[in-house]
Amino acid sequence: MSADAASLVTRLVALLRQRCPRCLTGKTFSGWITMYAVCPNCGLTFEREEGYWLGALYVNYALGLAVLLPVIGLLLFYDVSEWTVFTVSAIELVVLSPWIVRYSRLVWMYVDHAFSPR
Repeated sequence: MSADAASLVTRLVALLRQRCPRCLTGKTFSGWITMYAVCPNCGLTFEREEGYWLGALYVNYALGLAVLLPVIGLLLFYDVSEWTVFTVSAIELVVLSPWIVRYSRLVWMYVDHAFSPR
């Protein structure tokens, strides 16, 4: 495996473990949705400025679709009623929302850090 591929795998594992995009070891969340203001390990400030998380909303939307579309497709394939599709989708979103929010913020931080490290 090349060094670039190993670095990408290391970063992906750190993202999945919800770690800091700079040091890859510091925790990013102190609660279900509450984030630390700075990385407890390297001191990276997670929120650069007011409105920083606006980009995470787009990631949140994409992750929500990525989670919902396969289930909706499967339900429609089995020809269930629209009401069932709506109910199952709503329950799925309510249950998965904390993880979608967490990972949308993390993906946004990792993309931001890749383009503008600090």
